[in-house]
Amino acid sequence: MKAALEGRRLGLVFTGLLIGNTMAGLDATLVATAGLSIQRDLGSIGSLASIFTAYQLAQIAVMPMYGKLGDLYGRKRVFAVSVAIFLVGSVLCGVAPSLEFLVVARAVQGVGAGGLTGLTMALVADIVPAERLSRYLGYTGVVFAVTSVLGPFLGGVFAEQLDWRWAFFVNLPSGAICYWALRHVPSDQNRVGHRLDIPGALLLASAATLITLICSWGGRSSAWTSPRIIAMTIGAFVSLGAFVAWERRAAEPILPSRIFRRRETSLAVIANLIAGIGFFGGIIYLPVYFQAERLRGAAEAGRLLIPFALGSAVGTVLVGQAIDRRGKGVRMFPILGMGAMAVGFALLARLTTTSSIALAVALGALVGLGIGFVMQVLLFVVQRSTEERDRGAATAVTVLARIAGSVVGVALAGNVLQQRLASELDDAAVPVDLADLQGDADSLLALEPSVRRSVVLAYEAALATTFWVFVPIMVVGLGLMILLPRDLDERVTTDAAQIP
Repeated sequence: MKAALEGRRLGLVFTGLLIGNTMAGLDATLVATAGLSIQRDLGSIGSLASIFTAYQLAQIAVMPMYGKLGDLYGRKRVFAVSVAIFLVGSVLCGVAPSLEFLVVARAVQGVGAGGLTGLTMALVADIVPAERLSRYLGYTGVVFAVTSVLGPFLGGVFAEQLDWRWAFFVNLPSGAICYWALRHVPSDQNRVGHRLDIPGALLLASAATLITLICSWGGRSSAWTSPRIIAMTIGAFVSLGAFVAWERRAAEPILPSRIFRRRETSLAVIANLIAGIGFFGGIIYLPVYFQAERLRGAAEAGRLLIPFALGSAVGTVLVGQAIDRRGKGVRMFPILGMGAMAVGFALLARLTTTSSIALAVALGALVGLGIGFVMQVLLFVVQRSTEERDRGAATAVTVLARIAGSVVGVALAGNVLQQRLASELDDAAVPVDLADLQGDADSLLALEPSVRRSVVLAYEAALATTFWVFVPIMVVGLGLMILLPRDLDERVTTDAAQIP
């Protein structure tokens, strides 16, 4: 049985737990703008992308393990361990003497972040009264949206005003607040001893790692038909097949198949993956439009992205409030959200170098609003449709799907952008090496006017194709949401403990 909190204590503990989730979200993106400072101080190992990849790979690989560990040994205890690992990784990042050391430290951070991200939502479900869960999950969606935009901004502030190392040291006081909040979380009840599914965890981690690397390297550092990519693709399929086969006979599977027996749970997990693709599609490629097509500076592009984040935040709050007060809309909002994302990306694909900036901002806000209508309400569906013993694992796999969607979607769309851009530059015979093309306003303004015009038009065509890539993905998501049970509102009002 859950030990819900009330009043001021609930607010304080909830805020403390969100700080832990915020740390993981900020550190996923804040080094984006601190990258040049890091490279200047530590030197290069070929690509700063390793700093991002190490963090995301580690997080994706271990997140399902944290969900199961929380179910078996208590989410409060396991969450405390993940905070400790994250803080150790943060300190190692802050004192890193070389870029190679920093990459390893980022992987340690990612191991801790997997617990912060995967267990926060389950802990929230433990302490928040059931009748108010949708509202509080809406608040967590606001944090996710804001930190995704705030991370790059803070990274730039630390790099320019202080030192990039403080971007990692700042986690220490945040971690202390998080530990204070954990002291007031009731201890887990009715826990029994179980065996941990180590083989299943390793197979899942192997598959997740290979898929992420394929999407990151394919078409960039290695051709899609290269032996390297083909070998990794075969390895990914083998790992996934072995994982499914093992889980069917494992005594304590890391992802119990019973989690996915309910149609709404399976659809919600897939839809979170699609929503993750849409969210980071907007986060990454809207700024490219503002900078490469409209020649706006990075700071202004960041400000123009704020309505996108606000749209997502407003969407999550509206959904949470509506479901909390009326007990309805659990099925309607995701349908509207997927539709809004499909329409928004289709209209973004039609933007040109002469389109109104206000229109681009409004379309970004529309996509953000759609995301807000999808993500957290479906997490609510998963948590209310899952037995208490599986809630941690189910929550972790839902958040994992969201992160995996962001990694896979951005990598694939990035390949489309790069290949279309290269094609357009070749057709226009532009005397610019794609490898030297930064895509920021300052570097483009430094080009000769005629060359700059050709490059901007190349970006226009490439971004149009990139935005179109997201449209059919969102349409698939819309179709999945239509398949949600028509009585979903009534289903999720059932106490999770009574679910068969």
